Amino acid sequence: NGNIIKCMVLEDCTIKMAGLFKNNDVLPATSGTESITTHTIGFYSDQEFLEQVAEAGGGKYVTAFSKQELIDAITEIVNSILDVNTTFVSAGVTVNQYNRLTHNDELYFSLFSPSDETVWPGNLKRYRLTEGELVDVNDNQAVNASGKFNDAAQSWWSGVVDGDEVELGGAAEQMSNTRIVFSNLSGDTNVSLATAANLVTSSNTSIDEAMVSATDAADRDKILRWVTGQDVNNSNDPTSARKQMGDPLHSQPTLLIYKTGTDTYRTSVYVGTNEGFLHSFDTSSGKENWSFIPKNLMTRLSEVQKNTKGAHSYGLDGSVTLFIDETSGSGTPGVVDPGEKAYLYIGMRRGGSEYYALDVTDPDKPELMFIIDNNFLNASGRGALGQTWSQPVVKKTKLADHGTVLIFGGGYAPIQDTAGTVPATDDKGANIFIINAVTGEYVWDAQRAVSGSSPAFSTIDASTVGSAGSISTMNAIPDQVTAFDIDGDLFIDHFYAADTKAQIFRFDIDYDSGAITGGRIANLQGTADAASNRRFYNTPDVSLVRLASGSYLSVAIGSGYRAHPLDETVTDHFY
Repeated sequence: NGNIIKCMVLEDCTIKMAGLFKNNDVLPATSGTESITTHTIGFYSDQEFLEQVAEAGGGKYVTAFSKQELIDAITEIVNSILDVNTTFVSAGVTVNQYNRLTHNDELYFSLFSPSDETVWPGNLKRYRLTEGELVDVNDNQAVNASGKFNDAAQSWWSGVVDGDEVELGGAAEQMSNTRIVFSNLSGDTNVSLATAANLVTSSNTSIDEAMVSATDAADRDKILRWVTGQDVNNSNDPTSARKQMGDPLHSQPTLLIYKTGTDTYRTSVYVGTNEGFLHSFDTSSGKENWSFIPKNLMTRLSEVQKNTKGAHSYGLDGSVTLFIDETSGSGTPGVVDPGEKAYLYIGMRRGGSEYYALDVTDPDKPELMFIIDNNFLNASGRGALGQTWSQPVVKKTKLADHGTVLIFGGGYAPIQDTAGTVPATDDKGANIFIINAVTGEYVWDAQRAVSGSSPAFSTIDASTVGSAGSISTMNAIPDQVTAFDIDGDLFIDHFYAADTKAQIFRFDIDYDSGAITGGRIANLQGTADAASNRRFYNTPDVSLVRLASGSYLSVAIGSGYRAHPLDETVTDHFY
């Protein structure tokens, strides 16, 4: 690419070549900057020359004096390649809750980079959308033609140029050593979390060593100081602020606007991470308002704090669902006006089998409303929840006194993780639930073993939807339920769900009779062999199509194997 290297000796030339490849675009004809990192291994030798080559090439220099050490050296280098900031993002925008064609120009990204440690590095960063272009805090283009963050980009809240470096800048940079962390330690629901009894801190004597899996009192103190933001692993200053966040692998940032005065507003952004925390951040400063960790996840704090090399561990990995109870017609739709209530719901994905409902009407003082878990559902005689992958949807109904409800699938059954198998009947998650969104009361469910309860349930009439079936074959439902209002009266009347046996189910609500009818409308798995073991991990995409000859609903979906996306055993399709 026009660079000329003058070398005195072979070693000198090798060092300079490694530096050239690292610091220049080796493929200038393509978009973006492609460079080469050089790693070296001294096998049965320790050479300053090899160390200099790796240093110039931005790589690692490792020595090995046995077969096993050589294997370990190669593994270490490969792991360091995985640690490169390959940025994965999910965007959140301040969309009006009631008019989704309008939004502010702020755009938020949850980021993470793969690692060989228990928890991957993560962050939350803010940019701005202007004239169709994503720009940074200095109004410079933030993303290049290849879709990556520019090296010179600087996000909001960042005191440095953070580019595509996941761990630099963003909300992680604003973390303090006096974090406010709540948990449901008191064991109560419908109570404020913002109390001394529910505060996660070393001074809270109700948190014993077993609760955080500590080895002794000193270890407990260290873990809890880590939770409150102290960099306890920093030998030079263990009380300094730990500028780190866990990975928001599947949690999309969700924003809520609060009206605080006549023309003043405050926005909080909520996101979950695999450290086990639901974070609330102030969007103007990027500082954390508070975070919440479920009591059931506190035993993980020891392994998360130590963050040793090993399998990736999961915490509170679901995306947030928000609901504003608009009690005043004079208020601004999509904004929490004075006197209105705001509720938040989050699942755990691979972190567990619970949903948590919080009242976030006061952005600084959250309240735990209720927990949906298997104890709650078993008390109602319902089936077992799987891992809570299915993000709840909030919808209005006329079901008895329940009004606004949560609708979600039964979740994911980990037995589906085993590749190359014939179709399996899931041991959990084969349900669709409807729960009162405010009180947490059980309303209704469909499951393969029980034909529903109040309101009445019956299998859908086959003449209504063609070749229908019962729900006796229903498998786990990992993704959202698609629910909608087809007649424009603001109350849902149809919902669809898809399961891990490539089946689609439709349900109809008849408000006159109070009955919900439903059944299987598609079985797309085929024969019971490994190649036909198709699974639906995504929600059905339903569209109303109007033609001169009439109208119909189009249901579109694709099968795939999210647990093993590179597996080629199964023949997958779009339908």
